[in-house]
Amino acid sequence: METRQYKRFKAMDGALAVFSSTLQPNLPKLGRLLDISAGGLAFSYTARGIQTEGASSLRISWHDDELSTIEGIPFKIVYDVDLSGHYRLGLPEDRRCGVQFGDLTAEQSKQLVAFIRNYSRGEIAG
Repeated sequence: METRQYKRFKAMDGALAVFSSTLQPNLPKLGRLLDISAGGLAFSYTARGIQTEGASSLRISWHDDELSTIEGIPFKIVYDVDLSGHYRLGLPEDRRCGVQFGDLTAEQSKQLVAFIRNYSRGEIAG
């Protein structure tokens, strides 16, 4: 049985993950934050064309509140899966993406603790 290094917390509605891609730098993708921990997060998004391929920049925020935004989070994609369960020719896919954080700065770590405290609904078991 897998044990996680960090406790995961369910994100409140309104918590967002935004990533940009080197392949489409002027077209950021917006996702709904699903869960978050000190070590990473998962979000869902609707893919039109490319998914997270070439993702180079990640930020999380509460709605459009600049004061609750954490910019420039270092990360690597752990998984990016189709949630629809089948291929739908030419239609957007609903996807779930999980990322692992890289080395956060002291400020980013502090912001992350505050973000989890303010914008999560409690710990996820397991």
